[in-house]
Amino acid sequence: MKKKFSRAFTIEYAIVLMVIVIAFTGLLLTLAMVTNNYSRAYEEYLEYKRDLDSLGEAFLGGESVEDLKQSASSLLTQHDLSIDETEAGTLVVRHGENGTVALTVQLSADGTLLKYIYGAA
Repeated sequence: MKKKFSRAFTIEYAIVLMVIVIAFTGLLLTLAMVTNNYSRAYEEYLEYKRDLDSLGEAFLGGESVEDLKQSASSLLTQHDLSIDETEAGTLVVRHGENGTVALTVQLSADGTLLKYIYGAA
């Protein structure tokens, strides 16, 4: 009689253990999918920052604003950016229709870098 009783508990324990393993597997798969989505969003953010840096570096290299508009036209349309030159030696890259400032690069009269700021100055 005792053997039948312990065998019944063994089957129940096995079923409970399988449910726990399946639950943890589902949790791990969900965590992997969420992490992948965050990773993809961060990759897009880094690509955006890299593209802003390429515009700033080209300006620091001596390229004029008009040349930047022509050479980086696909980049500008991809990220919905526009380039302005507020003063002599200042590059302002704006994002979107509302014109929020994405990058400000200001050079002094002798061509040295005064400020390189992401966002509003």
